[in-house]
Amino acid sequence: MHRALLPGSVLTLTYPYISISTLTYRQLFGNIPDVPVLKQFFRFMHETVFRKKFMIFGYEKSFTISKMQGFYKKSGFKNIYSGLFDTYLEMTFIKNPKMKDFLRKLSRFQPFWPMVHTTGVKEL
Repeated sequence: MHRALLPGSVLTLTYPYISISTLTYRQLFGNIPDVPVLKQFFRFMHETVFRKKFMIFGYEKSFTISKMQGFYKKSGFKNIYSGLFDTYLEMTFIKNPKMKDFLRKLSRFQPFWPMVHTTGVKEL
């Protein structure tokens, strides 16, 4: 991506963040955290125990902010920053509207972030 961008370009990527929500709720979407041991464990669970029930479109991978910022640095980006990517959570499996509101508010605290963004600039 760095090679294809013009100098001064900004690259923003959004991705599932390894948090309490990805280790619980996001398992309904076949989430695999990109962390040794956890990666193998969740892949085994989804493929063998759940028989790919939640892997309707394959699986999604979740990352730590430090891993993505390292990717940006290694690629040559500067002015790298990350933060919550505010997204609406459907929570179709919960029927109680107050519980849905509570969980949506909870998802704004970093231990529960479902998605984050990382942005970097290709220097001139």
